[in-house]
Formats: sequence, structure tokens, C-alpha cells
Amino acid sequence: MYNNIFATTCDQYNVGTAFLVWSIHHITDQKKYYSLEKEKTEVIPDNPLLHGTAHKTDLNVYWSTSNLENTIDRLNTSKSLNHVRFFPHTHSLSQYNIENKKFQNSIGEHGVKVINITCEKTQSLIGFLRANYEDLTWQNDIDKVKKHCLHYWPHFLDNADIFLNKLNTLHDIRENIAFNLRPYEFWKLYGNKTNSNKNTYVSQIEDFLFNGEKEIKKILKFLNYEYEEAEINTWQEIHKQWSDDVKHYINFCNDIELIVKNIINNTEMDLKKYKMNVLKEAVILHLLMYKHDLNFKKQTDKMPNNTQDIFILLTKNDRVGIEKLYENRS
Repeated sequence: MYNNIFATTCDQYNVGTAFLVWSIHHITDQKKYYSLEKEKTEVIPDNPLLHGTAHKTDLNVYWSTSNLENTIDRLNTSKSLNHVRFFPHTHSLSQYNIENKKFQNSIGEHGVKVINITCEKTQSLIGFLRANYEDLTWQNDIDKVKKHCLHYWPHFLDNADIFLNKLNTLHDIRENIAFNLRPYEFWKLYGNKTNSNKNTYVSQIEDFLFNGEKEIKKILKFLNYEYEEAEINTWQEIHKQWSDDVKHYINFCNDIELIVKNIINNTEMDLKKYKMNVLKEAVILHLLMYKHDLNFKKQTDKMPNNTQDIFILLTKNDRVGIEKLYENRS
């Protein structure tokens, strides 16, 4: 067992892994690690969130399971605490999932412990809604949103002529995302999830966000790392900032069906706490279109922040070619 090396994986495109890596180093007061890319010892930042997200923390990102033994040997030559974050280059979520599990098994067989961050059901949308951009408001930039969607759907811009403004407005982008999105299929890809075992600890992203102290202590116990309570106390201040930046995504994912229910029933619900943007609006529109045969009666670049105001905008969906994804429509 390599006590000075740990690995992180994530079922949703590495949501939370950068902050987790920084947290383990910070709390155990082991600020130095060996950078595989730079081939020298690096020091973690005092605060990883100075640029909006934790992705400025320099990580040992590993892209495939090839030559894994050599990588571990290189890290093992350093006495500092070291880490490997697995982020496979794949063309689909299903392939990502396969490679993720392959890495967990392979590195576990080499005696390295793995922390795998996962989620439940519609929470799996967080990888699509958030992504790894440092700019927390990138979803307001239509060009960045197009680029993001092309990553998921390479054909996203191919049928621009069927949209009123040829995909040059947020209204068009929202509707096209709604056409392409399959909210429940994200979860299906991770149905055969990795279970906690002697080499792998499965951490729910919701637990790490909302019960940070309890969850990080479980992770440190699994890794058999020592720490001082004072380090936990100072860490919690930074964890709160990180959690405040991320938890609205999980809250939205948890409440998607309630939001849609309140819209179609004309029941008042304030959506401001979800920090709505075009991607979240598209999730709602997808369910309105495909489950309830509803759409907007006029062009709307920004959905209202109250469910009753959204209800007023709805009319019977007149878009052709809607696939019957859900048998039990309301």
C-alpha cells in the first residue's frame, strides 16, 4: 500500500475533485507534492478559489490507464504526499464511465486508494450544468454555451435553419438544448456504480457539499491520514465559499420535477435561489416539451424567476418531430 499516494475519480467529469485534492493536502498540512508534468516539487495554493473555482490548483491529471505502474513509481520516489486525478479523454459519457471504472480497478490493484465522487439520479446533470470553467457566469455568454453544447452534441449547430433566429439567441439555444438533452440518461450510464471497498471510497457530492466536515473526516479516515482539528476549522471557511458557489446546482437538480410541477399547475414558486441560466432553463423546457407537450408562445430570451409567470408564457407545443421519450405524459 502506497501511503503517500492517493487517487481521485468522478462519475461526472471531475466535479469537486480539484477542491477535494486541495482539501486533503491542506488539512493534513502536507502542502508539497511532485508534479508529473513539471517534474519538480510544487506547493498547493493557500486558497484555491482565488480565481473563482479550485481548478487553478495544479493537479497530476492522468488521461488513460496505460503505463500506470511507471506513473506510480515516479510519484513514489518523492516523500511528499502525492495525488493522481483521473480524467479520461473519451467521446461519450458511456466510454468515460467504462474508463473510470477501469482506472479505479487498475490503480487499486497497485495498492493506491481511490476516492470516487458520485451523485444520485438527476444530480448527474451537474457535470453538464457546471463544467470545469473558472468563470462562474460563463453560461451567460452565448458563444461559450455553444462551445459547451458542441462538446456534448457535435451536431448541435447543424440544423440552425429550423430555429427562428438560426441559433443566435438564447431562446433558440435553450430550445435546441431541450431537443438534445436526456436528463435521465446521464444517471442510467452510472447505474452500475463502484461500491466502497478496501481500495475505493465512494463519496456523494451532496454530502461533500452540505456536510463537508463529516465527509472529509470519513475520507481522511479511509486514507489513514492524520490531521489537527484546527486545520479542519480553517478549512471550513474556504469550504463554505466553495459550497456556496456549487450547491445551487445540486439544489436545482434535486428540485427539477417539483419546479415543472409547479409551473404546469400554476403554483407560485420563486426560482431565484437556483441562480437560473439558459442551461437550467433548457432542462425545464425539455420536460415541459417532452412530458407535457408545452412550449413558449413567444420568443423568450430569459425565463421569469417565478413559476406562475412561466405558466402564463406557455402554449401547446407546435414543434414537429418531438420524440416520445416518456410514455406516461401528464
